Amino acid sequence: MPDNASVRLPDPRERLRLRISRAATLLFLTGGTAATSGDRIAKETGVSTRTIWRHFRNKESCAEPIALRGLDWELNTLRSWPPGTPLDTHIISEAAHFAPDQHDHFLQDFSLSARLVHLTRHEPVLRIAWLMACDHAERELTAVLANRAGLPAHTPHLRVNAAAGAAALRILHERRSADPALRAGRDTPSAHASRTAAVLARVICPCPPDSTARPPP
Repeated sequence: MPDNASVRLPDPRERLRLRISRAATLLFLTGGTAATSGDRIAKETGVSTRTIWRHFRNKESCAEPIALRGLDWELNTLRSWPPGTPLDTHIISEAAHFAPDQHDHFLQDFSLSARLVHLTRHEPVLRIAWLMACDHAERELTAVLANRAGLPAHTPHLRVNAAAGAAALRILHERRSADPALRAGRDTPSAHASRTAAVLARVICPCPPDSTARPPP
């Protein structure tokens, strides 16, 4: 595998949102949410305050891209899950091919996301950003499972599976955020692949046993 398919490169609009989110998250971490203004976030990012409000509904929502960045590895691994391969096998394989030296910026974001998730324990107003990221993960999982099962995305079983998968990811990341090594940037998504694989393989199943859709690969 010459290139790691598990890290998606952001488009230009996402890159700007990520720049703003990095600056905002660092300000929240160092000075607290209450002491951080939209003007300060704009100054740290090097953009106008108007640009901040064009991309985010309020200052707390500026943390959402970094919160979601922490889930990127798992979501992109799920998107690349090939037919005929058990989910846990695929996750372990992707982890084995993960090349940290090619994704330094991603790893910085991953560490920053862990610090943000840890901060939500003490800054409840920021928890909305984390829960919004988890909601996005649920919608992504629904699309992945619907595609594999050949069923509409609104199928109840798929939505329940996606909700369970997103909840599992949320709990895994909240537990990991307590790890000082991860928050310090000395850890990678692949370091936790075995546990992630075991948990997700238990809760994610594209089709119910009595489904009339084609069986999951």
